[in-house]
Amino acid sequence: MAQAITEYSVFIGSRTGLQVERDQMLLAVSTLAGSFEQDGFSLSSTNEQTGLEEGQPLTPEIERNLRQSDFAVFLVDDRWSSSGEVGPMSALSQQWALAEELYRTNKLAGIAVLFGKVAADRLAAPDNQLKAVLDFRRRIEAEGSYHVGEWASLASPASAEREALETWLRSLTIDLPRPDFSGLPAKPSSGFRIGAPNADYWIAEAWAHVDGDVADRDTALFCATNAVEAARGDLEEAKANNVLAIAQFRLGYADLALDTLATMADTLAGAFGGDRREWHATLLANKGLILEALGHGDEAIAVYDDIVSRFGSAYEQPVRDLVAKAQAGKQRVLDAAKAAAESPSDAKPEKLDPEFEKSMGALLDKLMGPN
Repeated sequence: MAQAITEYSVFIGSRTGLQVERDQMLLAVSTLAGSFEQDGFSLSSTNEQTGLEEGQPLTPEIERNLRQSDFAVFLVDDRWSSSGEVGPMSALSQQWALAEELYRTNKLAGIAVLFGKVAADRLAAPDNQLKAVLDFRRRIEAEGSYHVGEWASLASPASAEREALETWLRSLTIDLPRPDFSGLPAKPSSGFRIGAPNADYWIAEAWAHVDGDVADRDTALFCATNAVEAARGDLEEAKANNVLAIAQFRLGYADLALDTLATMADTLAGAFGGDRREWHATLLANKGLILEALGHGDEAIAVYDDIVSRFGSAYEQPVRDLVAKAQAGKQRVLDAAKAAAESPSDAKPEKLDPEFEKSMGALLDKLMGPN
């Protein structure tokens, strides 16, 4: 029996007036489709912009095409619109707003934004159109939820941009549902992620259970694990791994929690953007707090010092707040060590049991939660 083909659709979005570039993108998707079919996938693209006008609502056909697609690829050049409109009624703004809504409600598997090359003299003195484009790029790069690349060479079969686009699509399709449609006359419908919880859902559920009894904490661990698997982009991964570590710690798996935090912190090391820096500092702060709770004062101080060293000159207020907390944490450890030297007591256990955890409640409450 022939292999069933799972079909996915790619919506191509842009401002009006980029028909040549959209045709290049259509050709790129068509070329990629051939390599995907041998893996049991079929790609098609929606390149219809009939009736799309700046300042006018999206036509029902364009909105329907986007809602029925599985992926969206946006082409953005050095202008936000063809008419000078940079507000919410521009064609690109409306398409983007709908795509983000669909992505956040699990009806799009992923969004890619490919930017055109901008001349250096224009970057040096950007007009309002280019400023809108640059602000948009900075925002989505800071969020880390979408694939960001360039489309200057999409028409070339061997271009790096084409390879990056293919890698992105494969990274999303490889784990998608592959139902057996053999014997059925109809092709699989799009919208395969409808009803599938996203990372934000699992993160919220994990936080809702992490402070409960043992059964609740098992639920938190389950939800946090699902959050990690559902995460798309390093910021979602950071949030998911953070609550996973705290769930592990609450259940007594302190070593696992420390490993989870350290691994994710290493992933964000050297990252740019205030959100990434804040989450990098948050992960390190939680690592320091867990070490402190376990009685590993010297290791906790090393982590707190690392936070101050990395982020002491940060200008973002949330990051500066974490630096202050790290400094307070170091002082707390030093005060505890001084008190212990004056009145020796038994060492704290390496593993947490429920009674010990209760005694550490005040410190555990300092573990950083969602922002």
